[in-house]
Amino acid sequence: MANLGSEENIPYIKGRIYLPEVTVKAVLLGIILAVVFTMSSLYIGLKFARTVAASIPAALLSLMIFKAFKKTNVLENVIVQTIASAGESVASMAAFCVTAILLSGYWQEFKYLDTMLILGLGGILGVFMSIPLRNIMIVKEKMPYPEGIAVAEVLISGESKGHATKLLLQGSFISALIALAQSGFKIGSDFVMYGFRSFGSVFGVSIELSPLSLGAGYIIGISSSAIMLIGAAVANFVVLPYLGLDSGREIATAEILPLLITLQREYLRYVAVGVMMVGSLWSLLAILPTIKKAVILGIGSTHMVSSARLRIEKDISVFWVVSGIFLVSILISTFFYCKLSDTGFSIGYKLIISGLFTLAVIVIGFVMSSVASQLVGILGTTSLPASGLCLATIILFVPIISPVLATGGNSPMMDTTIIGMTLIFTSVIGSVLILSGDNMQDLKTGYLIGSTPWKQQLVLLIGVIVSVVTTPFVLQTMFEAYGIGDMLPRPDMDPTKTLSAPQATLISSVTKGLLIGQLPWPMVNFGIFIGVIIIIIDLILSKTFVSLRLPIMTFAAGFYLPMGISVAFFFGGLLRYLTSKDKNSKDTQENGVMIASGFIAGEAIMGALLSIPFALYKDTNILAIPTGFSSYIQDAIGIIVFVMSAWLFWKFAKSSKNMVLS
Repeated sequence: MANLGSEENIPYIKGRIYLPEVTVKAVLLGIILAVVFTMSSLYIGLKFARTVAASIPAALLSLMIFKAFKKTNVLENVIVQTIASAGESVASMAAFCVTAILLSGYWQEFKYLDTMLILGLGGILGVFMSIPLRNIMIVKEKMPYPEGIAVAEVLISGESKGHATKLLLQGSFISALIALAQSGFKIGSDFVMYGFRSFGSVFGVSIELSPLSLGAGYIIGISSSAIMLIGAAVANFVVLPYLGLDSGREIATAEILPLLITLQREYLRYVAVGVMMVGSLWSLLAILPTIKKAVILGIGSTHMVSSARLRIEKDISVFWVVSGIFLVSILISTFFYCKLSDTGFSIGYKLIISGLFTLAVIVIGFVMSSVASQLVGILGTTSLPASGLCLATIILFVPIISPVLATGGNSPMMDTTIIGMTLIFTSVIGSVLILSGDNMQDLKTGYLIGSTPWKQQLVLLIGVIVSVVTTPFVLQTMFEAYGIGDMLPRPDMDPTKTLSAPQATLISSVTKGLLIGQLPWPMVNFGIFIGVIIIIIDLILSKTFVSLRLPIMTFAAGFYLPMGISVAFFFGGLLRYLTSKDKNSKDTQENGVMIASGFIAGEAIMGALLSIPFALYKDTNILAIPTGFSSYIQDAIGIIVFVMSAWLFWKFAKSSKNMVLS
């Protein structure tokens, strides 16, 4: 076994050993999994404001599937998970940034070619920019890259993973079946919400009855899920009733649930934007020393010399890296030029603007690539503060775009163009940073296993291309099926079923506020005030208690998301806590991680698949079975199914075998 924790790396497959890596079966399976994880990650990202790393599930699935072949080796598994991981990375940026373009009003639907180019050009640029960083951050600095190590451990001890894969598939099947019944056949509620009047205002309580939320809560643990619940409680039991005091007459006469939804969408949401704004900025301030170190390392990597002798030391050559960056830069400049076609600027001025924007992409992109690679090395891809880095990009870019485009005059169309161009730029940068971090995480796995770096880098480019071709279709289909944020493609759609897209809403709102002041600032300032109070409480706790903290971004997530999601997350976190108290807690918790991953993947994939008939027929009830059940019976069925899924989770987690991660 590779010496994963040692100072000097001894790869599992030595550098002088040559085995097949980029085989037909590895590439094909990687492509299939990239498409699957693109679909599922888009659904999760739009609904819950976060995605789940695809590398470990992809590694386990490849181990299981390749058992059917006589000739296979661990290096092929590395190729599979490298390609597949691109799907989750591209999807996260599509959910966080590209969706913000739609929510800003610049687009009325997801434009296929534009979406593909934004994500593809940024993603490919991110891969190229991170290649020089491998030798610095992985080989010389020996940064941990925790998820990269975890994947390597899974692959190296692959013979003992049969039970883990079984748990993953069992969880996926249960979750997908429940999602089909609830969302497709309309048997059992997937979300229960009740409201009541008191103290001259209105209160609401809800729970999302989904295995996905249960699994996600298990993954993040009891501490984070409890803090999310605190954020939801403050939002729904303190702030929302306070906002409702101004609607006294309506509260006395209106139906409670529609009134609650109105208060949440028109007022509470903007308070939540303020909380998330101050949380994002505070999180960036906290990592400034890391950012400074990352930039220094990034600049140092530009002096790389290709002197590798062993195959495990060989990156894509400097010539191809520079040529790739140059070619992508030309394409980015051309894309920006085309986007300025409706502005009325002269050809010469459009050339200058597009060139300036491209230069900004290269400079800011390189900085963000270095920062993301460093942060992923410490936190892992799942915990990368991508939205915070995107907000920082907006703040950096606004001083450039405002004076440049201001010569086009003031008009609603020009305002929309400025907002749209800012968000397009941010989405390109976001794709650069997210794929840079993903590349480094995959290369860490390959470094420990003994893969050939240039082959990993090449297949990651394949994964990016496959994912960006898939993403626009999936995004548009989900938009037409469910609606996203405030954007409903049809007037008869249920606003409670929309994909809330919290990160995209935040990024769109901040961009509008900075560029044209289009924000209800009293509500936003109220949220900023709440965020500052939470930061102060967290600082006091950090000086008083060792383990008791109140991190602002976790609190903000609970404050923004529907309360029902935070409640379900808490029950998942409670399951994690209970498994930690089991006599075989290590095995039980590791089994639980696999079941939770299955719960997340199963419902997410089913949600993506159901969006196809929903969008085609423009009706989310197209598969509904007419049961005649009242809403109370549907709620009762949903609650019973949720409790049963939690019981099955516990039963499978306590099964005798375990996954043996190390």
